[in-house]
Amino acid sequence: MTRTARLLLLLSLSLVLVFGWSKKTPNAAPVPASLYPHALASVSGKVTYKGEPLPAGTLTFHGQGNYLASIGADGTYSTTDLPIGKMVVTVETESANKNKMPRGAYAAKMAKMISPMPESAKSLPQGKYVRIPVKYADPKTSPLQATLKNGENNINFDLTD
Repeated sequence: MTRTARLLLLLSLSLVLVFGWSKKTPNAAPVPASLYPHALASVSGKVTYKGEPLPAGTLTFHGQGNYLASIGADGTYSTTDLPIGKMVVTVETESANKNKMPRGAYAAKMAKMISPMPESAKSLPQGKYVRIPVKYADPKTSPLQATLKNGENNINFDLTD
């Protein structure tokens, strides 16, 4: 094979490699999120009870760990750095019940359960206490679920009797 023939063969192979493999494959299947364990989600939304904003309490997302979010006086919550995937969600309002447990004792209890505690959960509930059904506070009985996707998620929870 002559030097010119080799050069032409090498050039044509190079062009095939560059232009043939640089095109995107149409209808390529998406890569499952489970292959990206480092992918994180943030979630925010509103919690209502009987159609009214729940003014105090905490939400806990139970998945590969427990992730807390404080509920604001307007019923809104937000938290970041959660893993993606399906989670059971619990809601408790007893932390706002001033007649139940001293606020310092509640903070100590939460610190033992969740370590490290995210910034979004460090402030104790400040709103008015509203009693909700006990089923929402236990991950075994809570009907609430959330499937978090990579990035921002907006999920509202409406609690009923």
